Amino acid sequence: MRTLIFIFVCFISLSSIAQRSTKLSSSQRGEIMLIEKKMQRIGAQFLADSNQEIRLKGTREFIKLLVEALKIENSFQYKFDSLPYLATIMPEDSSFRIFTFQIVLQNITFRHYGAIQLNRKNIKLIPLRDFSDTFPTTPQFTITNKNWLGAVYYRIITKKVNDKPIYFLFGFDQNDILADKKYIEAMWIEKDSIAKFGMPIFEKTTTEIIPSRPSKFGDAPARPEPPIVKTKIYYRYVLEYRKGSSVSIKYDKSKDLITHDHTPPMDGKNKDIGFIKVPDGTYEGLQWTKDKWVWVEYVKLADKETNGEFRPAPLNNREKIPPRE
Repeated sequence: MRTLIFIFVCFISLSSIAQRSTKLSSSQRGEIMLIEKKMQRIGAQFLADSNQEIRLKGTREFIKLLVEALKIENSFQYKFDSLPYLATIMPEDSSFRIFTFQIVLQNITFRHYGAIQLNRKNIKLIPLRDFSDTFPTTPQFTITNKNWLGAVYYRIITKKVNDKPIYFLFGFDQNDILADKKYIEAMWIEKDSIAKFGMPIFEKTTTEIIPSRPSKFGDAPARPEPPIVKTKIYYRYVLEYRKGSSVSIKYDKSKDLITHDHTPPMDGKNKDIGFIKVPDGTYEGLQWTKDKWVWVEYVKLADKETNGEFRPAPLNNREKIPPRE
């Protein structure tokens, strides 16, 4: 099924001139709108059909039509608003945009598809190839567009690290029948042809309290053991939790703070089992400090404020465009 992604590869670049896109002409807009209408019809096929082969066939046709639309000059300026299942994000500098979508497979896992379109007058694409089934756990190292982790991206924020723009992507992965996942990961583009994902930029420090050893009868009370402080650095920040739980991630630009639901295990013990984790009504955070995201154990939200949840349109309500936060 990865061969579907290679449809993008044939069209990575049709121009070597790095000229930014300009305003769409009425004829260019009309051409793309005609293709978009075909994409709407095919979209219903790969989302809703009960036959996996038909879903995959629809996906191939959908990708071909998307590439055909993007080959039209200045297509970067077209929003594809009528396709809620095609998630699109763009950074503040408008240097590129990322398209992602997903389909469900027979084993109730999900295959993700995506491409990065650079802001050029003529088409310039970087294909994203979903290699998630090759990672037994979430990788804590840098990967590229050629072995992408796979997600539906719904938000992007930009930070400067060593005077270089680094883009932080908020992604959602419906994973499997038991658990959902959400990611925050760094991304940057090299030589207009390679996208890299994952950077050692998330710092989490925890303190473990060691219970005192019980004293024998008649002995002096045992001294408390000193707490163990552990600091770990991660390449991507991951939340894995029970399927269908309402877990959100939100960015407060004024505070430079990311907040998300705290999701402890239901049994209070097995912290590494994602499908038994559920939100408990409290919040954690990540504070941008000295060119890194530093974990904050507890964050109090303003009164009556809640984190809004994001779910991809296909398995929620594909007639509604999902929120961008």
